[in-house]
Amino acid sequence: MDRVVTFSFTDDFIKKLALFIETNYKSQDNDLSRLALVFGGKRPALFLKRELARSFKKSFFPPVFFSMDEFVSYLVSKKGHYLKINEMDSCFLLYHLAREILPDMLKGRETFSKFLPWAREILVFIEQLDLQDLPLEALEGIQLAANIGYEVPENINILLQNIILLR
Repeated sequence: MDRVVTFSFTDDFIKKLALFIETNYKSQDNDLSRLALVFGGKRPALFLKRELARSFKKSFFPPVFFSMDEFVSYLVSKKGHYLKINEMDSCFLLYHLAREILPDMLKGRETFSKFLPWAREILVFIEQLDLQDLPLEALEGIQLAANIGYEVPENINILLQNIILLR
């Protein structure tokens, strides 16, 4: 499509989008599956499906809906072989890494089941670092400050002292 459609912030976005889709893409067989819509999350798709059902008043094939993360994964998978590691495997790899090179991090959490909640928190932290695309110099600064010691629990200082290695 070679045009941009904008809606005012005061408009009911879902209703306007449903009307736009119905006006421009409705066909004899009510097949909208050739459309792909990308939203910031999953909830808008539910509301749009409901609004489309109200306006069509009969069965139809809905568009394909993606969250932004799903859309990026879809695009990456089209370029070649792509396999996303699941959260539990990531936590287990982090546990083995900590056990091998940072045994101090496992104090009080020697088993995987006890380490799992902490591993999830570490993964979220690393993901935030990746999303913010912090340069290596910034992480080195964090590590140096953690070596001196932040006024936080000891296990967080240990994490921050070794964040580059864990990442």
